[in-house]
Amino acid sequence: ALNTAACTRIPTPLGGQVVLTEIMHSPLAPTSRDWFELHNATTTTLNLQGCRIELDSAALTYTVPSQLLMLPGEFLTFA
Repeated sequence: ALNTAACTRIPTPLGGQVVLTEIMHSPLAPTSRDWFELHNATTTTLNLQGCRIELDSAALTYTVPSQLLMLPGEFLTFA
């Protein structure tokens, strides 16, 4: 039998735990890609799977499709 007593579930973030720290919308060449940066402001590892990032317009949305762990204090950039 599988003993799951030691298993833990990594939580998804609650409001204010992950902070949008930078955004670049419609940059000029040579990098013509939009990007944004998130910061895990907690002391806990968080799972961003299923989190949706929305920026004032339906054209600027992103949902994290699979497990993506964000370590405590970590910054992640999405492009």
